[in-house]
Amino acid sequence: MAAESFRTLSLCMIVRDEESNIEGCLRSVQGVVDEIVVVDTGSKDRTITIARDFGALVVEEAWTNDFSAPRNRSIELATKDWILVLAADERIAPASGRRMREVVGRTRARGLQVRVRNLMPAGETALFDEVPQTRLFERRTEHRYEGIIHEQIAPSIVRGGGTIAKADLLVVHHGYQQDLVQGDRSRARRNLTLLEKQVELTPRDPYVLYNLGCTYKAVGNLAAARGALEAAEANDHGALDASSRLGLQTRLAQLALASRQDAIAVARARKALAISPSNPVALQVVALGLVALGDRAGALAAFAKLRRSPVVNPSLATDIDRLLARLAPAGPTARAAPLER
Repeated sequence: MAAESFRTLSLCMIVRDEESNIEGCLRSVQGVVDEIVVVDTGSKDRTITIARDFGALVVEEAWTNDFSAPRNRSIELATKDWILVLAADERIAPASGRRMREVVGRTRARGLQVRVRNLMPAGETALFDEVPQTRLFERRTEHRYEGIIHEQIAPSIVRGGGTIAKADLLVVHHGYQQDLVQGDRSRARRNLTLLEKQVELTPRDPYVLYNLGCTYKAVGNLAAARGALEAAEANDHGALDASSRLGLQTRLAQLALASRQDAIAVARARKALAISPSNPVALQVVALGLVALGDRAGALAAFAKLRRSPVVNPSLATDIDRLLARLAPAGPTARAAPLER
């Protein structure tokens, strides 16, 4: 293990009209970071005032439809050894905040992946999902974000000869619990415009195509979603990380199930389960697909495993129990009643 050294931390943020979120974010990093740098891209509410009340350096920049530009501006303004990047609708988990400086002080890597827990809206299969993201990194001139949306820092770290290590630190993201973002704009529709622009610039980038497919699905354009996701898969020659491959397979499974391509849906969902064996969305697709295919025993096993998942939404428990009861063996001639998808 590397010897521990003292490393200072800068929190770097980009914001716009986040008065309902930013205070909670900044409270979560009190005592964790040594400075706060905020680039505001056009707030008309109290976001700037709140940030300054927490001692933040706030710089106002015009929005240019490019998320990397203000991110990199915030890094340029930072003065500490390492950078922590958060969105206004995110919070550092308390235990992770207490450990962060120790973790940063011990690492030999130039970047650290943390677990970002995305809390899901009411009615979703899972309460949350977790994805690894590089949110902590050494402040260096060559470390800069790339991409106009779903921007990434990791490529510049690796290209500069650095390594990225995993850290057992948790960031909790509340933003997916609401569809609207800054200025009451639709998150998905805002993202779609930028993703369509990015895919013109990098038409074979599997990560861009994956995010484009996810966004088409979110706005209800299912045919375009399937096309973009399949293109991401075709262009993925080991570039996508496990989290993105998992999301790709679960979404293609859901799309197949919705179009009653049950065998394809089950096959896709099983690919997802090979990456994450307890993924609740994949288990749900397998269960429903097997019901449609007449595999009562397989559906029962999948529903039972889904019911045991620690992240399954409790509001679905009654429905799952009802399905388990209907699928349970009731004698040698028993037939499963038709089930709704």
